[in-house]
Amino acid sequence: MKAETGKRVQQVAGYVFVILVTGILLYRLLGLSGLDIVRYPINYSSGGDSWTGMATVKSMADNGWIYNNAFLGAPDGAKYYDATTMELVLNAMEQVLVWITGNWVLAFNLFYFSGYFLAGVTAYYALKKLDISGVIAAPTAVLYAFAPYHMARSTGHLFLGMYFMVPIMVLFLFRMMQEEQLFQKGKRGFLTAGNVMKVITLMIMALTGIYYAFFMCFFLCVVILCKILNGEGRKIRQPLFGIGVIVGTLLIGAIPNLLYWAQNGKSPALAKGGEGAEIYGLKIIQLLLPIKGHRREVLMRLRNLYDSAYPLVNENGSASLGLFMALGFVLLCLVLFVGRKRLKEQGNIRIAATLNLAAVLFGTIGGFAVILSFITGSIRCYNRFSIFIAMFSLIAIDTVLQWIRVKWFQGRKWKQILFAGGMLIILSGGIYDQTVPRSPETHTVSEQIYDADDAFIKQIEAVEEPGAMIYQLPYMKYPENGGIQQLMDYGLLVGYLHSDTLKWSYGAPSERETDIWMRELNEKPLTEQIDMIREKGFSGIYIDWNAYLPDERVAMESILETETGTTPLLHEDGMKAYYSFK
Repeated sequence: MKAETGKRVQQVAGYVFVILVTGILLYRLLGLSGLDIVRYPINYSSGGDSWTGMATVKSMADNGWIYNNAFLGAPDGAKYYDATTMELVLNAMEQVLVWITGNWVLAFNLFYFSGYFLAGVTAYYALKKLDISGVIAAPTAVLYAFAPYHMARSTGHLFLGMYFMVPIMVLFLFRMMQEEQLFQKGKRGFLTAGNVMKVITLMIMALTGIYYAFFMCFFLCVVILCKILNGEGRKIRQPLFGIGVIVGTLLIGAIPNLLYWAQNGKSPALAKGGEGAEIYGLKIIQLLLPIKGHRREVLMRLRNLYDSAYPLVNENGSASLGLFMALGFVLLCLVLFVGRKRLKEQGNIRIAATLNLAAVLFGTIGGFAVILSFITGSIRCYNRFSIFIAMFSLIAIDTVLQWIRVKWFQGRKWKQILFAGGMLIILSGGIYDQTVPRSPETHTVSEQIYDADDAFIKQIEAVEEPGAMIYQLPYMKYPENGGIQQLMDYGLLVGYLHSDTLKWSYGAPSERETDIWMRELNEKPLTEQIDMIREKGFSGIYIDWNAYLPDERVAMESILETETGTTPLLHEDGMKAYYSFK
């Protein structure tokens, strides 16, 4: 009884360690002592994709769910049935946080922070289930939570940072690769509470991002192939069932989209070129390179040299594993050359090596994924396999540490303390290697930009009636227009992020009726544009001068002042203006 109680205490202690250390590291690494998380969204000044994540959470507060936004895409409002990517579980988490806090900024920040805690907790759970001792699993789970992939994605790729289901996916894959079956028979056959929970877990996997769901289905196909090649063809029913649950859940989740497409047709904007598999594919060297901006200057220079001199460097730069997990990756590669007999008792490493090889062969530039790209370009960023590879690598290196602990550090208390101290050194060194800390002062600049934007939009709200429609220039399609001159992509979301009462033209889904009207309008002379904007019922024009050259600005300012007969409201930086039609 005492032994069982002690075991439970150790398990709880492991989770407490992961949560506490993750919280401390978040506070230190993100410089949170310098940020008011209730008023200011983290990384506001970074702009770009971060603004879309903020707009999504604000839309939850304004509209109740993800599909419609009455405050974007004026005059008709925005319908986002084309842009959803099966992250409904994550959307639901955002919605709950909005309900609880009543503050979209705080909800956004808490959602971002939760990704670190959840990844650490699920990694610890998976490692323990794979028989890794707590003294190893807890610190290395924290390293996984702060994987370079996570730090690089940050708020720009907010949902990709929510990879907390990946360790559970890997655990399921290991169970299916091992002799034991994932779904066990009970007195009522397969209808047991445990099996129901596993089905629900598979459904959650399907709805935490289309990429992770696709990768899970790919690995399940690898499991099926391994079973067939090993003469275990009768054991493929469970991985097939797993694929069925994931695909079925995706189809159910897509019902609103499918109904919308049936009525309105599929948007041409959804079509992606197959060449993306080569552009955004996995590069093995990037798994091993140090992170961008590494604390050690020599390593930072090495990374900068590669990024500046070698081709096809883009979001795949986030694939870096960090030194600790890179050692695991190298180990998994070397294992391929070791006889099965030597690894007879290291089943975890053999399974991890198999899945790791499959990911590399499929996802690397020029890999087998290119074959799929001839059929569809919808899945193209195969560098995102790296967070699965990180988990495989973590399991490999943890298994080695487990062997070392059992062989040399069992028995006497001082040996156990020495080993635990060594694990803390590994954790400290790993965090040093994998992260670049942010000074609290960096938030001061972000807050100043936020306050200046907020003051400008509040000026517009003060002169326009609630519900007034504001036309925005330059024309930018949504999403993925790309930047224009000094204006970042999604920069026109600034108006919406700071407004409670106004409606904005930006944000109409690309290739839909409102977007086509704005695109055609953009081809006309500015004087004609102003007349047509007035006729549509807009109350004024918001313009971001960052998108224009100085000569263009001078010419346009003259026309706008003449046609509107008003002096514009100006942002304090002088780069945004509002011309009211009053």
